[in-house]
Amino acid sequence: MQRSISVIFGENALREFMKKLGLSLIVRAHEVSQDGFNFMFNRKIVTVFSAPYYCGNETNCGAVMHVTPNYEICFTVLRPRMVLNADNADTVRQMENNYKALMANSPDPNRGRHLQQQQQQQQQQQAQQQQQKVITKS
Repeated sequence: MQRSISVIFGENALREFMKKLGLSLIVRAHEVSQDGFNFMFNRKIVTVFSAPYYCGNETNCGAVMHVTPNYEICFTVLRPRMVLNADNADTVRQMENNYKALMANSPDPNRGRHLQQQQQQQQQQQAQQQQQKVITKS
């Protein structure tokens, strides 16, 4: 029995579809991508796959796509946990090289900045509390 659930399309069909709907990027999911995400057709479509170690495949990653308020995107890659041994040493080295090639700076300069602000506020509150203790003891 054949599932017949896939549709094959090319770059021309994609371009026409995107123009008709006024789109600049299509994000799709639920297709295994070894690196967790995969761009196609001149970065007009991206496949995001969120399940590392899918069905016991120790080489596929998962990914989460982040979108900034300015519609810039970046990815967090979820790597499968691999225990290095003599049987998989070459595969582990190849995966490490792939990960290094995928790494890039976030296009969002504010990414994570809210966490730094929270830490600074907590440190300021602690310093104020310590000052109040010193004043109270005097």
